[in-house]
Amino acid sequence: MVKATINFYSQSISQIELKIKEHLKNYSKLNHQVKLLKSIKGIADRTAWQILSELHFGNTICAKAQVAHSGLAPRQFQSGSSVNGKPRICKTGNRNLRKALYMPAMCALRHNRQLSEFYHRLLSKGKLKMVALVAVMRKLLVLAIGILNNDKPFDENWVVKYQQNFALAS
Repeated sequence: MVKATINFYSQSISQIELKIKEHLKNYSKLNHQVKLLKSIKGIADRTAWQILSELHFGNTICAKAQVAHSGLAPRQFQSGSSVNGKPRICKTGNRNLRKALYMPAMCALRHNRQLSEFYHRLLSKGKLKMVALVAVMRKLLVLAIGILNNDKPFDENWVVKYQQNFALAS
């Protein structure tokens, strides 16, 4: 009984994935956006599909608005000097996008040098592991939005190039 249910759901997932791939073949812009998102280490097919399906597109995508929409924006609890609660994420947003970014963030910690350094820098400042992981999830979403807005694949050496260009300009 359990095996039959597992087989049924596995076949359903396979059929849905085939339909998504077929849809991507018909829409070259969407296929191009999936390839751009997959250039980020940690983001694979399913995550790219989820991000594209959950983001709200206009002419350009505002990163702050999308982060707030996803529920990954930090929310402070402060009032004067007496009330000073721990910052938490604003969970009123899109939980599907948060779920979709959790495992890619874990994967990015192992394979994406910049995000791993960012995570360990937050831990060394005394942040909790989950707080640092949510910050990586937010950073992944902002990276994805930047890549979609600029229509260029992710470049791991962009920080070095930026610093060199900045040094030449000054």
